Amino acid sequence: PKEETNNGVLKRLKLSHNDLKIKKCGQMFVYWNRGVRQIKTAIILENHSTFFSYKRAAMKGCDIFGIYPDAIIYGQGKDIISSFSFIHEIADAETIKVFYFGDIDPEGYMIYKSLKEAYNSVNISLQLNAYKKLLDFGKSYPIKKAQNKNIENLNFVIREFAANNYHEVVENLKRLWDTNQRIPQEFITYEYLSSKQKQLS
Repeated sequence: PKEETNNGVLKRLKLSHNDLKIKKCGQMFVYWNRGVRQIKTAIILENHSTFFSYKRAAMKGCDIFGIYPDAIIYGQGKDIISSFSFIHEIADAETIKVFYFGDIDPEGYMIYKSLKEAYNSVNISLQLNAYKKLLDFGKSYPIKKAQNKNIENLNFVIREFAANNYHEVVENLKRLWDTNQRIPQEFITYEYLSSKQKQLS
């Protein structure tokens, strides 16, 4: 039954969730835990294949652009905007550090801005180095499906890059926006992550 229907029934019966000892839980997202009891650092990935690439690299102990995540979350595109409330079930939302990495395109920017605004008490930031590496591939594709190009979403994202002195990234993101191009995060593969690890060791 729909939640609004349930709420209507409860109102008519003059009952609350507390009266019935009901705990409202968020929609569960798919995630991988390194095996720690307390998740302190997590990375959200927009797409399925990148989630598996990151997961596989993390299981091998790879440094993922400077981060050793305790958990990796599959955001399932914009579904993460509603399902991220589940974070309260698996971690201390007041102390966890969350990094977001999505596609370089208008929808990816919208997801990040919406996530930040919906959960402004949680420490969420962009995985800046992942975006920089994605741009380093030098490949982009025309945006084919309809995406809402809201300039406020782009500005929200580039302000964070600018504040961290990623000025070249800012210029590249603006150029891609103006030319209606996108870069899917799937360029970051397990093979790429593991090869970079070998260079660091």
